[in-house]
Amino acid sequence: MLKLVLFLVAFVSFHASASIGIESPSGLGKAFLVYSEDPFEGKRTYKHVAIQSYVNVTCNTFSFRGLDGYFNEFSLPAVLKVRINDQDFEFSARYETVGVSQSRYYKVERSADFELFQKLVLAMKKGNSALVGGKWRDDWESKKIPLAGFTKAYNKLDCKS
Repeated sequence: MLKLVLFLVAFVSFHASASIGIESPSGLGKAFLVYSEDPFEGKRTYKHVAIQSYVNVTCNTFSFRGLDGYFNEFSLPAVLKVRINDQDFEFSARYETVGVSQSRYYKVERSADFELFQKLVLAMKKGNSALVGGKWRDDWESKKIPLAGFTKAYNKLDCKS
């Protein structure tokens, strides 16, 4: 019993110090930022921009969440495509599980095609909405997402490197 109590105290203490939050710089229902906060200095480090619960964008990655369900861990070659204002951006991507194998993502790294990634981010800043899709076998999974607030949120990321 004592071991269980000590474990719970350590677990709660560790997780209580992790300050993770969200910030919606452009209002509710728009792109928002996920950040961590230094509990001693109060400084926020912005991790990524999230659009609805389907798209996450960091300085180095773009990912689109597929349908949920229980799957074994995997990472397979895939295609990720984004259409903004009749302009298509197509990437070779990875289709993989994240976490406890409950969520699946189509993910592309900026390093895979740096120039195309930069053009995608610029188009997202100028666009109103995007059609995002991923395909790893025969069928596409897709979602139309709003881009309202993306520019303001993305500009808060520290993308100097």
